[in-house]
Amino acid sequence: MKKLKFLLPLGIFLALAAFLLIGLGLNPREVPSPLIGKPAPAFDLPRLDDPGQRVRREDLLGKVWMLNVWASWCAACRDEHPLLVEMAARKIVPIYGLDYKDTRAAGQQTLARFGDPYVASLFDADGRVVGLRARRYGTEITVRARRGVVLAMGSFAYNDDMVARYAPRIAGRPAASVEQHDGQAIRMAQALGADLAHMDATEVALFIDPQQLVRGILVNERGQRYVAEDTYPGRAGQLTLYHQNNTAYLIIDGDAQEEAMASLSPQLMLRPPTWVADSVADLEREIGLPAGALQTTVAAYNDGANRGEDPLLGKKPQWLKPIGTPVGAIDLRDSTGGFTLGGLHTTLDAEVLHVGGEPIPGLYAAGRCTAGLAAWGYASGVSLGDGSFYGRRAGLSAAKG
Repeated sequence: MKKLKFLLPLGIFLALAAFLLIGLGLNPREVPSPLIGKPAPAFDLPRLDDPGQRVRREDLLGKVWMLNVWASWCAACRDEHPLLVEMAARKIVPIYGLDYKDTRAAGQQTLARFGDPYVASLFDADGRVVGLRARRYGTEITVRARRGVVLAMGSFAYNDDMVARYAPRIAGRPAASVEQHDGQAIRMAQALGADLAHMDATEVALFIDPQQLVRGILVNERGQRYVAEDTYPGRAGQLTLYHQNNTAYLIIDGDAQEEAMASLSPQLMLRPPTWVADSVADLEREIGLPAGALQTTVAAYNDGANRGEDPLLGKKPQWLKPIGTPVGAIDLRDSTGGFTLGGLHTTLDAEVLHVGGEPIPGLYAAGRCTAGLAAWGYASGVSLGDGSFYGRRAGLSAAKG
């Protein structure tokens, strides 16, 4: 009995370890549909070609058939349509269609142009969102929402396929976001015909402490300045990644480096120099910049700093100080990372817009899954506005139904 008492915890531990081992082999992004193997939902809809005739689920009970949801505005439907036409020609299975949130004329024109594989195509012009089905800890749940559903989820910064398609310049370098920014809300709404906006817009961080950035000069691979160093760091990051081949060097002298290191900034982003030299000419050679380029840039900067001005880029006088010696450079090549700003196209009342331009009945969105306030002008904290302002608008709109 005593031996069993000691073996029981070991057995529980081994069982938990086995479940953990199995879980590690699964892809957390792959969530099986909770609808597989379940009865088809009840429906009673008019036919696309004859609004006087209706088709109900009960009419098809006891038969083998396939229902395909499509629309004239759906690009993916165009891709799969030839396969459906081929299946119909080979009489593999009777296919019924459901033309979703479309116009009757557009649906009929699509079938006339590309072929009609359907025994009958049903027509649902309203397409109202009335709830959701999901899987929670392996259990299917159904939530009815008479007044509407609000999508309040993250961006698509960690969805590699979506980033590659819409915002390829930040591919492989997500930052300032978490893995839950997987684009699921956007994809769910797209399945209902939702429109998207500013999907290529991104925020890009440059991984260097602002205390160092403002005290030096930022140069590109040609040894030239391209942005005022006291600007919002996100703007410096965007210009570095998008216009400077993701290549930058921060030139900073010994006194400025010591001042930055003694500041009250957290030590996470403060970086030591990659190269240190006794002269700008020596530093230029060590970095491998074009001969004379960095020397010319520093001389022009120092000339303006001595007069308290930056005629090239307008850096504020309080940060203007001639670069002295010893002088160093911090290698900032490939030191950028970002997150996406695009998403669902919404109205001021947080209604999700259909690609046809009208709101999708019963569907609202707020937060980073929407295009939001800052397409190409992000500043720290704007996402809080996207969530709080549009979240409140979405709640009010949904409450009104």
